[in-house]
Amino acid sequence: MPATMYAGAISVGLITWPFAWEGQAAAQAPWFWPCIGAAAVVLCIAWNAGVAATAAVVNAALYLAVRTTPSGGHLSTAAAVQDALAVGVQPLLIVILFAYMRRQSVLVDARLAEARRQESEAALSASLETRRSQLDAVVHDHVMTALVAAARSAGPHDAHVTDLAEQAVARVEAQAVRQTAAGAFSPTSVEHLLAEAALSAGPLTRIAGSVDPTAPMVPQQAARALAQATREAVLNAEKHADADTVTLRICISAVEDAVVVRVEVRDDGVGFDTAQVSTHRLGIRVSLRERMRAVGGDAEVTSAPGAGTTVVLEWSGGEPATTPAAEHPLLGAVSLRPIELILGLNLLVIALTGLLGVGATPRPWLLPAAAATLLVSGWIALVRFGQDRLSIPRAALVMVGGLATTLLGLGALPSETWSIHETWFVSGISLLVVLLLSGARRVPAWSLAFATVALLLGAAWFFGMPVWLEIVIAAEPIAWLVIAEMLLVWLDRIQDDLESARRQAEDASATNADAFAGLVMREVWLADLDEQFGGMLDRLRDPAHVITTADREECLALEGRLRDGIKAANLAGPALAAAVMAARLRGIDVTLVDNRGSSLEGGVRRAVTRHLVEAVNAARDGRIVARTAPEGYAEAVTIVQADAQGSTLTKVLNDGTIVVSQT
Repeated sequence: MPATMYAGAISVGLITWPFAWEGQAAAQAPWFWPCIGAAAVVLCIAWNAGVAATAAVVNAALYLAVRTTPSGGHLSTAAAVQDALAVGVQPLLIVILFAYMRRQSVLVDARLAEARRQESEAALSASLETRRSQLDAVVHDHVMTALVAAARSAGPHDAHVTDLAEQAVARVEAQAVRQTAAGAFSPTSVEHLLAEAALSAGPLTRIAGSVDPTAPMVPQQAARALAQATREAVLNAEKHADADTVTLRICISAVEDAVVVRVEVRDDGVGFDTAQVSTHRLGIRVSLRERMRAVGGDAEVTSAPGAGTTVVLEWSGGEPATTPAAEHPLLGAVSLRPIELILGLNLLVIALTGLLGVGATPRPWLLPAAAATLLVSGWIALVRFGQDRLSIPRAALVMVGGLATTLLGLGALPSETWSIHETWFVSGISLLVVLLLSGARRVPAWSLAFATVALLLGAAWFFGMPVWLEIVIAAEPIAWLVIAEMLLVWLDRIQDDLESARRQAEDASATNADAFAGLVMREVWLADLDEQFGGMLDRLRDPAHVITTADREECLALEGRLRDGIKAANLAGPALAAAVMAARLRGIDVTLVDNRGSSLEGGVRRAVTRHLVEAVNAARDGRIVARTAPEGYAEAVTIVQADAQGSTLTKVLNDGTIVVSQT
């Protein structure tokens, strides 16, 4: 509102000025002429470039009309056009510059957000890898040791096995008690958590969806409930659905000031009649609905015999997202070429303003010389603008050219009276001193500004004109330098603040990543470990438990299952692990070897898992060896099965094609 009122007052003043004037033609321009250009600038800040440009053109036209009337000095049309250019076009160029910088700031924000996202993902990956390595070490050194000791024990009771099992449980529980420092997680982190929870329960789960990274943060309690419910839903599908495909769809979006999380787990399995399921079934009531409702969310299960099952988890709320701060790209992310073009255009407009006065000066040849000198000086200053520091020879040439422009412009002035358009060269000097300062040449910039002031005021005194009337014009270069110096100080402070914020953001990213990795550790990895091995460890650490032959066989199979999970991650998964464990208990030798440094592609992994599960379940004797190939081989996995009937070689190619040959 203040900007609109200010601009409106300027326009009203220009319209009413001729009607309020009485007497002879005015000797000077309307006293508020320096405020005309400022109206366009404040409108650009308060509204947009379109409104500001319209105001600049309208006010320039009004000012031109006023200058041709007695109230405005009764100038000729050419002289009035010069004045209109001075008060209208130059502010219009500033408006264009404002609009460009505003648009560039949006791009800078986007690049900052992307840099922050990449930094967070890198910290998250590092923390997950560290936590996984810590857990693998505990499993290898304690859990597997306890299982092997139990498998090799001779009697029904073994104090050493009891101690090892107790130590293993204590070490595992120690991994779970590490507290997380973060109170909320970003939408991207929550997406990672839900995907990790789903893949831990079903490695063949297909992941899809969309996530708005700018949405508010999700509180830790809600993230934990969503992860637990997601894992339970996928695990139910893996155990009971007999499905070919399980799909997880994650949608995280921002609605006004809240974040909305919607998770959908869908399978194409046998389905069931929901009306026939008891309300006391824990899988649906506790693990899903009550777990979600405890944090303000909800869960819905829909299914029908033969039509598969769909579980939908919904939660909304959230905490405001913090403003990201990354490395300081304040000017590096902004293209300076348009700014260079605008400054060059401004110089051309100033030179054109001077040339329009050729017919009104007693020494017309000086004006083209002054305009040419100004343009050459500006070109020297604009070469490689913003790319490097202005060299001393170039700065000296700009300074000398500025002084020459001032002297030539003063030489072309009439001795009776000076109008705004006749001192056009002062605007050019203002631009030159700012270019010198932006080129890191502060002393030449201030020297040229003060020299211009001294020359202009000295000439006014020499010609017997009121010096105080020329102070406003003479002070223009100094005013622009002061503004530029303030802008540089402001940019330096912003840079310092951004550097400080970047360091704080790095610390926060590391803390949040560690907290998130701890959440994955507790809610995904340790939950898997407890489900698969917790029962056996609890029995082994009980001094009264009798270790049977079946226990020893199961411990040996469980140890092999753990070894597979650590050394053959690409071939790990609940369904395959259960099948391999059952086969080993039947006396079949199953070996899984992972020679691949990266993860198998989803389609290939699904094909390998399905084929291996069928082969292992169907085997009645012999040996099965599955081995992933390093990257670059034509086949992704080779499976060799040998039994009493012969041997079979199966190759799973990188596109998921299965090739079987039998000997």
